[in-house]
Amino acid sequence: MQRLEEAWKWSDTLFDSELLEGCELEQPIDLRHPFLFYVGHLPAFAWNKACARLGLAPFNPKFDVLFERGIDPMVDDPSKCHDHPDVPDEWPTLDKVRAYRDSVRESFRKCGDSEICTELDDACGFENVLGMIEEHELMHVETLYYMLVQLHPDRKPCVSGAHLVKPSLVTTPTTKENDFAERDVNSMDSKSCVIYQEGRLARQELDRNEWCKIPAGTVTLGADQSALRFGWDNEFGCSCVPVEAFEASKFPVTIGEFASFVAAGGYHNSSLWTERDWAWRCASNVCLPTSWRSNPPSGSQASWDPSNAAQFPQDVATVLHRTTYLAHYARIKSLVDITELPVFCSLAEARAFASWKKCRIPTESEWHRMAFGHAESATE
Repeated sequence: MQRLEEAWKWSDTLFDSELLEGCELEQPIDLRHPFLFYVGHLPAFAWNKACARLGLAPFNPKFDVLFERGIDPMVDDPSKCHDHPDVPDEWPTLDKVRAYRDSVRESFRKCGDSEICTELDDACGFENVLGMIEEHELMHVETLYYMLVQLHPDRKPCVSGAHLVKPSLVTTPTTKENDFAERDVNSMDSKSCVIYQEGRLARQELDRNEWCKIPAGTVTLGADQSALRFGWDNEFGCSCVPVEAFEASKFPVTIGEFASFVAAGGYHNSSLWTERDWAWRCASNVCLPTSWRSNPPSGSQASWDPSNAAQFPQDVATVLHRTTYLAHYARIKSLVDITELPVFCSLAEARAFASWKKCRIPTESEWHRMAFGHAESATE
């Protein structure tokens, strides 16, 4: 039960706090249900996966079905969705959904650790029901965070975040020495380490964002089902893949760097985008990362419209001063104040930025080579 309790702590930091106060029916992403749905979906998923194994009788079959599955759009055509329960004309109240969640949890607690382990934690890989419930809970914490980012600024809760807990379930992995004998960075001195200041990359290090040489080698992609306590079905099937030597930037792309791409008119240069990515950008009128907003004119500042190609190229300072970032908790932050933070954007936008820099996004095998260095540690 400890693993479930720790996972529940994470979701409760969102669902039982002022973060969702008064906005539980908001739907910031069209292809996602309102926040309220996820309050019920997490326990419904756990219940539907475990109740038969634990010999538990249904106590609210209506909610078991209503919250069973989300909209689940198809990847290639988001206008089409997989089968899912009908969306109700009126959602249940938040109190009723929380009561359902609490009853599901109490049913699990009454079963006790022994029965939970015997019935739910008796297999490996994607057949491990306890692992699936735990992973599903944590996965949707991430879903809720990126939904919060896209919530309209006027509806966004403005809290300090000081109440948030850091459950022991998620730990920071220890750094392991790898086999990059040829790696073009100093091995142990401070200049070869990522330096953070309150969660931000130190400016002096960003100014020296050199390229690291990654030698050729092999990586292991995927895993044998018996090797992991839990994994989704698409993670299994183990193969050893050769990787040619390549170079990678030392740090993630920052907001400041991406602002230069915006200022150069990158969103209006079709040559930087693949045909499919460009079609998506135009159809969706994407002109900035989702979490960025252009400021309305104020005082002596003229209006800046990022969708107007005629206004580009721009000075990067103009972009930084006239654009704000929608954070999770605070309503807005000026880009000028957070230029050293990593940028968050879609894969299509990342590919266009890389093309503008005359680079490319790393492949999965290259990412593993950078992260783990050798095949033996790639599944850890």
